[in-house]
Amino acid sequence: MTSVSLNELNSGMLFECSGHAGAGEKGKDIVCAGVSALVIALTERMIDLESERLVRVESFHIADGEISLEVGWQDSFGRSAALGVFDTVCAGLSRIAEMYPENVCCNF
Repeated sequence: MTSVSLNELNSGMLFECSGHAGAGEKGKDIVCAGVSALVIALTERMIDLESERLVRVESFHIADGEISLEVGWQDSFGRSAALGVFDTVCAGLSRIAEMYPENVCCNF
């Protein structure tokens, strides 16, 4: 099962995703592919926002079956930009979890 969480920090957010969906064989798991695509999009957008100096990527860890991303902001504009991305990605992940509750669990 893939577990996804999003936690608000003092001046940022911590996103974590771990586990394998197990909905199909490796390389053909559509649930894993959907989750992975959204998580990659989130990560890439946060890197873009950092280059635009709207957020700071405080920490980033990726390994087989797990990713954690901590993002911070200094002002309300950066916060708004980051939260918009988190909201969109989490909406997609929540929908996947609704469709495949035996494979994905979201905690946000």
